[in-house]
Amino acid sequence: MPTLDASALGAPRRLLLDSAVWIAATMNVSGVVSPELLLILEQAAHEGRLWTSAAVVWELALLARRGDIYFGDFSAWLADQKRPPGVTIHPMTEELAYESTVLPGWMPSTAGSYAAGAGGVAPSAPATAPTAHALPSSEAIDRFLVATAYHIGAVLVTTDPALLAYAASGGLEAYDARPSPVTAGLLATK
Repeated sequence: MPTLDASALGAPRRLLLDSAVWIAATMNVSGVVSPELLLILEQAAHEGRLWTSAAVVWELALLARRGDIYFGDFSAWLADQKRPPGVTIHPMTEELAYESTVLPGWMPSTAGSYAAGAGGVAPSAPATAPTAHALPSSEAIDRFLVATAYHIGAVLVTTDPALLAYAASGGLEAYDARPSPVTAGLLATK
């Protein structure tokens, strides 16, 4: 399905946020998303339609732990985000874990030993368990986001070009949260 315009984000649609959109919306990061989208997200939060994945929480916690992003007390920030009107966090269940591996039309990463091949593992990969540092975490997060969007019937709101390309190929409904060139220009002049 092609990416949607803002009119498709109204009630009763659930909106599933990726990490960049969630951070931009909650920490007032200018230039990442349009002011129009921020108003839509605020309304969706008040209507209980704003969602994210526990995979995004995991990603943000890792970024905070590494010092790449600052939340102060991450646990307190997260608790505040979940308070109404806030975001609902969908858990990473065993069902989603499986669904994330069988996404229609998904093109697996070509990096590392988890490139295209039977079952997603390259034919030359050794028959040993992967180490945690070898796992393609950004692809795993993307897969969980897409599987969650399918699972809860949500529009994925993202700035990620790869996820937008997947949506454009017919994979899912998504909204391109990147500001338009006109909006980006207006944001840059403020």
